[in-house]
Amino acid sequence: MMIPSEALTLCHQARQTYDDFLALQKQDKVAINSIITLDHHHIHQVMCKATESYQQFIQLNTYQFKEDTLEYFYIEKSIFQLDNNISEYHQYVLNNLTILIQELTTIKDGEVSEKTINLMQRTYKTIQKTDTTNMSASAYAYKILKKIVEAYINYIEYFCALIENNKDKKVIDIIQFINHYLINIGIYTIATKPGDKWNLLLYEPEINDSNNETDDQTLEDCIHRVYYYAYVINIIDKEEPLLLKEGKAGIWNVR
Repeated sequence: MMIPSEALTLCHQARQTYDDFLALQKQDKVAINSIITLDHHHIHQVMCKATESYQQFIQLNTYQFKEDTLEYFYIEKSIFQLDNNISEYHQYVLNNLTILIQELTTIKDGEVSEKTINLMQRTYKTIQKTDTTNMSASAYAYKILKKIVEAYINYIEYFCALIENNKDKKVIDIIQFINHYLINIGIYTIATKPGDKWNLLLYEPEINDSNNETDDQTLEDCIHRVYYYAYVINIIDKEEPLLLKEGKAGIWNVR
């Protein structure tokens, strides 16, 4: 983490003031008694200002990471409802995806941001060439929106590993940009957590889940670990949200 230039400049100023004071002390011992209080007061003021600047920088740039990394992927329920005016909505999806790609270019994180940009560019090209003529809302969701969500999900474990192992705040910025895009086009998540009853319709089981054996009979058909959430969208005139992609969870293996 780089110390802000303002704090460094103020520290240099304080040092220079002190050096000038020492030089003056050597040249004129008579004058020293009249200026000693003033110079030390000035040095103290400059150093206090430098310290304040640095503390403000720390407060703004020290990020408190969540204990559960998966929480970064949670998107609150949307009131948006997809209707059958697909041509207009399709252009809206593409326009917002263009904005997302532009936002991702502002994150200077080398390989991670470059991979994510390439992913979204490929997704854009794929859905752009899809003929949406006479397509219903449900068909569009399965044909287009499902591709967007699946592309994102393929990177979730990668993102989680970078956050947990490297404590990389820029990865969280990338996730927040993508989440904001999904919010804009009406997609949200249905979350679950360890200990919840497994919802067969929303979550597929992870067959390679490890360390999931227990003698606790109350954990029968309960979730042991969540790998990623379920993604859905509301369709007009449908009581239940349409499932775009099942979540994935490990289930307790009760002996």
